[in-house]
Amino acid sequence: MKKLLHFIFLTTLLPLIGWAKIQVVKIYHLPWSIATSTAMTAEGVRKNAMFKMEITDDGYAERFVRSLAAEKMSEGDHQPVSDLRLVIDVTSDDGSIITFVASRFELGGQKSGKKRTIDDAFRARFSSLYEEKADTIRAANPTEVWLKSTFG
Repeated sequence: MKKLLHFIFLTTLLPLIGWAKIQVVKIYHLPWSIATSTAMTAEGVRKNAMFKMEITDDGYAERFVRSLAAEKMSEGDHQPVSDLRLVIDVTSDDGSIITFVASRFELGGQKSGKKRTIDDAFRARFSSLYEEKADTIRAANPTEVWLKSTFG
């Protein structure tokens, strides 16, 4: 599990924070395949996230953010990323916050407007965490699995 988390932190997000030291990274995630009645906003994801993580080790947080490869982001069509499933808030030691958001198809800086497409490998870095947790829950509660598989 630690190796998986380390891999996620080192290969997922992008460095748009220049010289400011990163204080904390907060990650909010809803499963990529979850159906919603309306397009999810950043606030909606923060409020309803099934997976929440906070990185407080500043060295680890720096590596995590740097791994996003800002050079892969482009101005694109200037349409914001919408119907979000992932929100990452990066707080610098000066108190400024930069937010990255992702739908099932794109990752972007919320204020910068820059974005890039994401692939199955990117999505798997996050979904593997809750799928692993769900497998553990299923193993501990086979009745629940039977009820869900029988009655939806």
